[in-house]
Amino acid sequence: MPDAQRDEKIRDGCEVYALAAERAKGEERSINMDELTGVQALPRKFPDLPMQSGHVLRREFEYIRHGTLSRVSSLSML
Repeated sequence: MPDAQRDEKIRDGCEVYALAAERAKGEERSINMDELTGVQALPRKFPDLPMQSGHVLRREFEYIRHGTLSRVSSLSML
């Protein structure tokens, strides 16, 4: 079901970012928080091969599964 207030919410969120620098001049802090649920922790099975002359960095496709986790991140803009 579509959110009837979707555009308004997007506009409000963008306004917070757009005015963060101006608000910081008045010593007002803007804080952003995001929750990512079900994120997979996937470390690579083998280390990257370093760049060499004429070649880009090469990364192995295999990874080790450790299950999922929930991650909450925040960003403070002062």
